[in-house]
Amino acid sequence: MSFYNGLVNQSHLLEYVGNTGLVVLERYGRIEAEALELEERFERMREAREDRGELPVNFPSPHMGWETFYNQLSSVHQTQIHAWVADDEDKIFRPPRHITES
Repeated sequence: MSFYNGLVNQSHLLEYVGNTGLVVLERYGRIEAEALELEERFERMREAREDRGELPVNFPSPHMGWETFYNQLSSVHQTQIHAWVADDEDKIFRPPRHITES
């Protein structure tokens, strides 16, 4: 069923926000960078599947590119949250310390 996702799944997240909703973006620059990286990886996977004959060329994509998403995002209410510290100083998601046994 997931094979047909590009044909039947034409909705996106922002359709659920509506006119009264609010999209909160934390660290917008990181969101954009991650989205562009995922888009590039998705395109490589798609090309590989097309080359192997697993996916017809020009088959509708279930993926919305960053530029399209960004344009859609401009039509909804939004606010951006910025961290007080730089990304390299943010220790919230750091790996756990190794515990040494005595």
